[in-house]
Amino acid sequence: MLSQVQELVVHRQPDLLDTFYEEVVAFQSDKNSDVRKWVVGFIEEACKKDGRMLPLLLPNVQLLLEDGTVSVVKRCVQATAPLHKCTLVWVTSAHTITSDMELAWIILTGIKSKVTAMIDHENDGVRTQVIKCMESMILVQSYSETTSVHRERENVPFCLDRVPLTLKLTRPRKLEDEAKQMVQKLVSFLGSIHISSVNLMTCMSSLVILARARPIFLPSVVQSLELLHANLPPTLSKSQVNSVRKHLKLQLINLLKHPSACDFHDNIITVLTDLGMSSSEINKAVPNREEIRRQAKKRERAKAAAVAKKEDGNEGSARKRARLSNSTLTSNKDIPEDHKNTIKSKNTSQDTPSTLASLTKIKTETIDSKKIEDEGGEDDEKEETAGTLLDMTTKWVLRRLTIDNVTELVMTSMLSLPPTMPGLFSAGYTPVSGAGTLQQKQQLSRLLASQLVAANVSPMGQLPPQTSVAPMAEGLTEEDIQRLGDSDDEGPFVSFLGSRPPNLSAPPPALPAPILAPIRHKIQAVKLSEVTPVLSEQQQRSLSICLVRNLLRSYHFNNLSQLDKKHRMHMIAKLLAFSSADEIRGVEDTMLQDPSKYCDLIELWIFCVHSATCDFSQLARITGRSHKKKVLTSKQEYDDMLVRVVRSIVPQCTEQTYRDLLSRLLLSCPAVPVTVVSALVECAVSDNNNSSALVCYSAPLLRDLALWRSNVATHTLALLCSLAMHSDDQVRKAILQEAEAILLIGGSQAESIMSAGRRQLLYLEQPEPPDAMFAEFLGRPTKLEEWDEATVKACLDLPLTILPLHEALVHDLALVYIKTVNEAKRGILRLLEGPVSLMGMDSPQLLALVRSTPKGSETLITRIIHILTEKAPPSEALVCQVRELYNRRVSDVRFLIPVLTGLSKKEIIAVLHKLIKLNPHVVKEVFNRLWGVALDSGTSPLSPVELLVALHLIEADKCDVKTVIKATGLCFQERSIYTAEVLAEVLQQLLDEPVIPTLFMRTVIMTLTHHPQLLSLIISVLLKLIEKKVWEQPKIWEGFVKCCERASPQCVAVLLQLPIQQLSDAFEASSMLKNTLATHIKSLTKHQKSSIGLDVLALVGALDETPDDQDRAAATTAPVREIPAPLQLA
Repeated sequence: MLSQVQELVVHRQPDLLDTFYEEVVAFQSDKNSDVRKWVVGFIEEACKKDGRMLPLLLPNVQLLLEDGTVSVVKRCVQATAPLHKCTLVWVTSAHTITSDMELAWIILTGIKSKVTAMIDHENDGVRTQVIKCMESMILVQSYSETTSVHRERENVPFCLDRVPLTLKLTRPRKLEDEAKQMVQKLVSFLGSIHISSVNLMTCMSSLVILARARPIFLPSVVQSLELLHANLPPTLSKSQVNSVRKHLKLQLINLLKHPSACDFHDNIITVLTDLGMSSSEINKAVPNREEIRRQAKKRERAKAAAVAKKEDGNEGSARKRARLSNSTLTSNKDIPEDHKNTIKSKNTSQDTPSTLASLTKIKTETIDSKKIEDEGGEDDEKEETAGTLLDMTTKWVLRRLTIDNVTELVMTSMLSLPPTMPGLFSAGYTPVSGAGTLQQKQQLSRLLASQLVAANVSPMGQLPPQTSVAPMAEGLTEEDIQRLGDSDDEGPFVSFLGSRPPNLSAPPPALPAPILAPIRHKIQAVKLSEVTPVLSEQQQRSLSICLVRNLLRSYHFNNLSQLDKKHRMHMIAKLLAFSSADEIRGVEDTMLQDPSKYCDLIELWIFCVHSATCDFSQLARITGRSHKKKVLTSKQEYDDMLVRVVRSIVPQCTEQTYRDLLSRLLLSCPAVPVTVVSALVECAVSDNNNSSALVCYSAPLLRDLALWRSNVATHTLALLCSLAMHSDDQVRKAILQEAEAILLIGGSQAESIMSAGRRQLLYLEQPEPPDAMFAEFLGRPTKLEEWDEATVKACLDLPLTILPLHEALVHDLALVYIKTVNEAKRGILRLLEGPVSLMGMDSPQLLALVRSTPKGSETLITRIIHILTEKAPPSEALVCQVRELYNRRVSDVRFLIPVLTGLSKKEIIAVLHKLIKLNPHVVKEVFNRLWGVALDSGTSPLSPVELLVALHLIEADKCDVKTVIKATGLCFQERSIYTAEVLAEVLQQLLDEPVIPTLFMRTVIMTLTHHPQLLSLIISVLLKLIEKKVWEQPKIWEGFVKCCERASPQCVAVLLQLPIQQLSDAFEASSMLKNTLATHIKSLTKHQKSSIGLDVLALVGALDETPDDQDRAAATTAPVREIPAPLQLA
């Protein structure tokens, strides 16, 4: 409803905006955050439509920036950039500055300051939106250049080029200074230590976009990217480091292709080489310098032409300005050109105090603008000095990279190396190429220099406070830095990196101890309490651990009774429960190396630890080790202990071990924390050699935990449903089997799985796979940008498993099919067969879906009906629904194919001409259904004879002859169906038709070709055709002659029955028939020839000039032609 109001008020009838904007903006206090977000969108659209609404609506945006909901704040930050642009356009396009404009600009300035301050917001998404907003504002508040590269959607972007220099509300120089400050904020934010990977990549992209659009920022952007490469944030994980490095390489390649980046090619190529890019790849990315010069000249010529055109357009106004009086020109030589016309108009009247005041104001503004330009020049000098500091430090380091210095530096640094290689180093390390070369030394010098500059301890000077990064090295005094900066010698500089200062004095020598005379004591009686010291708590713990080791060593002795073993097991478990993890590490490793051997002991140990942490044990009270005052810490100890047990057992588990040991421990332990379930899945997935098998083994355990452990049921079901999208088919199969078992049991767990399945199904509506499908434990560490067959199948497996048990999901499937991409549509059609077969054609939900058939889901519905009727005849209810759908809504005849066997004979014949026009494969399927080949049971309403006869009787205006010929050809290919008896019956029925079909003779010829044994039947058919005067239909007559050729020499009887004129036409069409008949007549006796007419004999050239023949020719009565006896036999 609100969207309709916005469409009406803003776009269709903008006149109503002044009347109803207050009622609409009143929704900013609504409780629903989506409504408040919509209000921000309405304000943005309204201000874009009418700039006069800015002073009225900007206070609302300023108020909503303080909203407590993060999504509303993000929407406000998104709207700030277009509102800033609209305000500047509105102000610059006005002839005079009004109070409303001043108010709007003041409010917008406050909004800008709030938004830029939000770059340190606690929410990651808000920071991302702030970065993009600052990028847009910088582009608007800066000048474009000839080499500026803009986005494709911005044909003519708005910037300071369109802001007049005499704008009273704000000066362009001031706006440009603000843009430079915002760029510096982005550079500082990029170098912060605790920046997230998403913000880091977003900030990199924004800075590169700014550098490409405004080449003036190229030096600072390139330097910041170099510093980032040398100082990646330590908070990034291994996968995030890889992503950041890949993104950094792409952005540097984009900068490398920029025309203005020629001076920075060496720096960029150095970093790209360090990122692992080969020389050939770099050469491909480096643009041709000649092409750069050519493009630059082309842009200059285009700009000069545009300026000349603009000057020609302003030629008239220039002539008017030339006619100004000399006195006016002299008095106003320091006044800007925009104010001269105003002064001229006022000079026509007498000079007034207001005129003098305006002149004074204009001159003051001119002086102020000159001051601003001078200050801007000083700022440029400062930036240039700051930009060259890195190069100066690089040269300073390069001069001191001697063999002795490097050796001492390496040896000194080895003292502070950690015992194990950090993950960040292993992820970002690339082998050094060309070690010892000048290029490698320069690269190493620049990396060291970037470290020194980043720590703000460069011996060549310091950066300004706003450009410095948080110090990364401590312990350096100003005297040391000054000494190193002033020295020009080539001596070692290792002390600069943390060696002991030279002014540290050595410790004083120790004095010898004085020699004292021995003291004699009296012999006293020995008392046990005096000679036996009281053991400290640490000593008691050490002795208890020794006792545990001894008891554990004798745990499996054969000479111990069951009772002794039981007592020893209880003693070991209780002593372990009251010891710390560090103290029992060796004992714990011994037990967990062979968990099957110590299974009972491990189980009892878990119970004892839980009893001690919950303060259930009497021994804890006796020993004074009660945990009442530190419940949280003790519970964490129990969780950590159980996680260690799981992490040790899982890698060495088999399927039997999972079922007998791990399931027993986790299902029988007093409490299962959430961390244990996560550790179980994490350990199974992290095993590179056997991860798929371990996850499959853990599937039944996860099912039992979800069913019997209510405190971790939600978390376990979430992991189970996430693993249903695993990249491995075996893992998905095992997980889906357990999910189906939970669905059959029902309850709240089944509802959770149904919700997860629906959520995964809705993922397919997105244009690219969601982030939820990409994680290390799912087998997809890298995010894909588009759907493929594997991701579609992984996303569909769980919903399609739920579908037979929760049939209402089929409606959601149809809606998703309409909105999803083509790859997902193909996947749905491929994977739909199993679930739909289980649902059956009597499913009420399927029938309801067929009845409704949402627009765009016709292909899906057709596929469902095909699956239902593939191995069984369609039910009456399904036939009725499809028939009604075809008659009322969908005229596509393909809908009828699955239910053809359920239609009547009349209905099939009525649509037969449409069916044979489809794809040949589809026509073949139609015929198979009508022949009963594709069905296990049921009869077809059309017999093969009736089908072939119906094909011949299709009218020419409904279907062309070629299509019918192809359809009949498919029939003749099925020789097992169209046998000689079937074809004979077909010919007989077609011959009985009042009008002979066009393709009748083709069918006769095909019958003779496939079944030569039907020659006698063909001869009789030809004789009947003579009775029907076949020569009156040219097409059929042509086929008649061809059939006679194929039936030679048995066709002689048919030829002798033709009238003399038609026989002559037949001979003209086929000389073969004439030769056949002449050969046959010559083989006859004289008596047999007497029964053949003389005209026939003359036609074939077999008439002899004998007296008897002459007499017969002279006779008035012609003999009746009869078939000779030999021909009758033939």
